[in-house]
Amino acid sequence: MSRRPFRPSLALIAALLLLGAVPPARPEGAPAEEAERLVATALEKSPDLRAARDAAAAAAERVRPAGALPDPMVSLSYENDGGAFSLGEMEMTRLSLMVEQALPFPGKLRLAEEIAKKDAERAATAPDRAVLALSGAVRRAHAGLLEARENVRIVEEQVETWNGIEEVSRARYAAGLATQQDVLRAQAERTRLLQQREADLAAEETALSTLRQLLFLPEGTAIPTEARLVPGRLPALPTTEEAVKRALEETPELRDAALAKERGRLGADLARRNLTPDFVASAGYMNRGGLPLMWSASVGVTVPLWAGRKQRPLVVEAERLTSSAAATEESLRRRVEALARERLIRMN
Repeated sequence: MSRRPFRPSLALIAALLLLGAVPPARPEGAPAEEAERLVATALEKSPDLRAARDAAAAAAERVRPAGALPDPMVSLSYENDGGAFSLGEMEMTRLSLMVEQALPFPGKLRLAEEIAKKDAERAATAPDRAVLALSGAVRRAHAGLLEARENVRIVEEQVETWNGIEEVSRARYAAGLATQQDVLRAQAERTRLLQQREADLAAEETALSTLRQLLFLPEGTAIPTEARLVPGRLPALPTTEEAVKRALEETPELRDAALAKERGRLGADLARRNLTPDFVASAGYMNRGGLPLMWSASVGVTVPLWAGRKQRPLVVEAERLTSSAAATEESLRRRVEALARERLIRMN
């Protein structure tokens, strides 16, 4: 009887382990070491990763400005008493220098800075997401390449086997010890295997093309890969509890959802504080030429007169966004837990 072509389970398991955002448990051995080298090369060259890191760095630069006071306003004015220039002659003629500083209600700047910090922390999850996505894509392509090459090797071995079976069947048929059906069956099986070999060669070329794209190599560039799959050598699988715990701790999307919920809570606090008035302090120096100088100091306050149309709707918006972020986090947590368990079941 014929042997069915072997489909290496190690490649399938590696692909399942590395699929999606859940961080993979890396198998040991030469295939994994070779995959890690390819991953390092892809991460070094990836413009997507550079873009995510630059965006995260840009978000971090917005934290300190968010907690700073508004810029003060300085104004210079001249008031003249009479039609002719009268500085130093008329009491009401003066050259004034005014400085004005807005002072937000206590706590507003602190909350604004904390919100900017949460936005920066959320932006910092993007590089982690890019690393996981690119690493998983490279490892899946590498696993597919090794699987295709192993399949080609197995099919070629079986083609040789069926060539021998056909020769024996022909000899037995010539001697009257076998039927022509035995010869035809051997030829049909060899033809099927040759077709399978073409499909496996196409799969190998597809995996190579994908790797070139991920490694930013020109089309046709050779990718040296020497590792081979070893049937029966499977990576050690974590327990369900370990896999779920690791997935919950290391999934960037889940961290982003938790940060979005916290950011929403801070935004709601700031929106409520915006119902309180802000202050404006100003001071002025007035030069009157040869006459005694004058000075002024004042404190003003903003009046949230249109709170019903302006500030209160923003409070409701912030509270809704907080509730939405909390629901998103809960849903994503359940999905991550379920996906981790599902993949372990498929690998056992």
